[in-house]
Amino acid sequence: MTFGIHHTCLTVSNMEKSLTFYKDGLGLEIVKDVDEQGERLSMETQMEGAHNRLVWLKTSKGNTLVELLQYFHPVEGLSFRRQMLRCRHASYFVSG
Repeated sequence: MTFGIHHTCLTVSNMEKSLTFYKDGLGLEIVKDVDEQGERLSMETQMEGAHNRLVWLKTSKGNTLVELLQYFHPVEGLSFRRQMLRCRHASYFVSG
């Protein structure tokens, strides 16, 4: 059986500052950078009108990813702490 960590997700308040740390400081490489919004995202997050930026970065060795999320909406009426709790997770892969 093969087991590993696929990715870890973190919610950030400033994507550009976070990318400076992860790319320039740690040397990770961006493999996905998308603006997400719409009905599917609202259903997944259970937040009406959800809008975020999602960036996946990969390590130079191995296949572990870091997923960063910055929420643009909703911001007012929903604490940043609550938004963070919706995202923090680790994703594993198992084969065999």
